[in-house]
Amino acid sequence: MTNFQGLNEDIVIHILNRSRVIDLVRFGMTSWLHRHLAKPIIKDRVDAGALLKQFFEDDEIPVFRSYLRQTSTIVSGSAALQLLDGKSWDSTNLDLFVQDDSRQWALHCWLRERFKWDALRRRGPSHYFQAKSVKRVLRFERECRGVNQSIHWVVTEHSPIEAILQFNLTCVMNFFTHESAFSLFPVMTFDQRRTFTVGPYSPSIHDFYNTYEYRGWEVVMPPLTDEDWMPPKVRYIGDAHCWKMENIFPTLPPLEEGAAVAIEYMHSFQMIFDPIVSILFCTLEDKQLKHAYSHSPDQHVFKFVKYLLETECTDNSLQINMKNFLDYNMGQRNVDRLAEAVQCDDDEDDLA
Repeated sequence: MTNFQGLNEDIVIHILNRSRVIDLVRFGMTSWLHRHLAKPIIKDRVDAGALLKQFFEDDEIPVFRSYLRQTSTIVSGSAALQLLDGKSWDSTNLDLFVQDDSRQWALHCWLRERFKWDALRRRGPSHYFQAKSVKRVLRFERECRGVNQSIHWVVTEHSPIEAILQFNLTCVMNFFTHESAFSLFPVMTFDQRRTFTVGPYSPSIHDFYNTYEYRGWEVVMPPLTDEDWMPPKVRYIGDAHCWKMENIFPTLPPLEEGAAVAIEYMHSFQMIFDPIVSILFCTLEDKQLKHAYSHSPDQHVFKFVKYLLETECTDNSLQINMKNFLDYNMGQRNVDRLAEAVQCDDDEDDLA
């Protein structure tokens, strides 16, 4: 990081205004003073409100965010990527991912009252939504502020995070909620400006790769070099390798007492190279997460390990996740401690 000691504050701010968002975040982590200087610039560059203004009128944005919270809908795709990159592209869609649950119809009906939705009803994945968990994709369209805008409504069978973990490029594995934004591979995406292709190559998505090459990313395809290879490590949404940006919107009013909200999940995932890039994942339902989409290991790791220990499943991804979770993250001492904790938890269940 550049040393700004001795420079006039106005000069420092002038330099920061021309820096990348990821560099601003790093600069802000070096000291309290640097964080104070970088914070308003980051807030100005990562302007989630301005992004939503492309699709909604001013009075609609708080209502839309309330529905995101109520239904646990997340926004991903190119909209989330340009938001975290501090860029504004000429053309983009708003891709909403929501679980197929009765609560999702509240937001669906709200959109139908304001947008025209065409006959785009796809039962199964399209070119851009090839995740196996995607059940259907609807498209809503209308003119907003003089520009025709399009919203994709992507309905998933399980947690919408599973669909993101099945994207074809790592650079689009970002999303934001009603209050926070996440990037799963921030260093590779925003610092190195590189993206791995995930899964087998298909000619039908070649234009998809070209789009992100045009936008400035180097698309890395198999065969990968030794320099591209990374050691396998079980990861989580919101772990130390993720980039989580909180409070990207003004705070919403609290939910009414007894208000129904969608179920939350805890997600574990791992990137492997054999020989193509694949991402394995495991999902655990956890109602305590409350829209955070991330977790504190101290609070939830016992439940996760217990789930893996008790699951009788021949799925290779689950077995690999279990092995690497123990080998890379816990160590033998902690494995023994977890086994004792699981046993104690079982004893308490028996007493109940």
